[in-house]
Amino acid sequence: LAARCADLLDEGAGRRSALAIAEAFADEGAEYDSATTHSGTVLRVWSLSERDSLDRVLGVLGDLVARPRFLRGEFARVRADRVTEIATWLDDPATVAGLTLAQALYGREHAYGRPVGGRAATLRTLRVTDAQAFWRRHYRPDNAALIAVGAVRAADLLPMLERAFGGWRAPPRAREPAPTAPDRPGPRLVIVDRDGAPQSEVRL
Repeated sequence: LAARCADLLDEGAGRRSALAIAEAFADEGAEYDSATTHSGTVLRVWSLSERDSLDRVLGVLGDLVARPRFLRGEFARVRADRVTEIATWLDDPATVAGLTLAQALYGREHAYGRPVGGRAATLRTLRVTDAQAFWRRHYRPDNAALIAVGAVRAADLLPMLERAFGGWRAPPRAREPAPTAPDRPGPRLVIVDRDGAPQSEVRL
């Protein structure tokens, strides 16, 4: 759900469609991507350091973070694409080895034992309202950090950030504890038999 929520941010935000978002970044020579892990989501943008260009790029990023549109049609398309991708991941020995290790340590249903990209069967049950609810719960200014690296000064950057993110608000909430790891007895050997595989992957 976290990964699918991140997928949708640049599929429409603020007054921009997915195409308009891509064009807005391209017009400034900027690039954008997102990456979701078990611990969080990172949104990355590479931009020219020139002040007006950076200001416009941050404005688009602010829309993605604080004003995503969560369009049903885009959600259905992204979900179908990810279901197809999952089938290819299960053919990759490195991916299977990493997932098997996580499941051996945490269990199949623990948050850290699940694949970040999800399972096809679960993914098919998700709806766009699930992504909206996840965004409301987790995409909050008190749950975020912004890091800027490059030829930019804080004094110049802060007014840009205020314009891009100044209206981003969230109601108070209690922090959620991280899930605890279950007790696992002793060393174990887990084998995933792939008959005819030319190489073997080992995780310790």
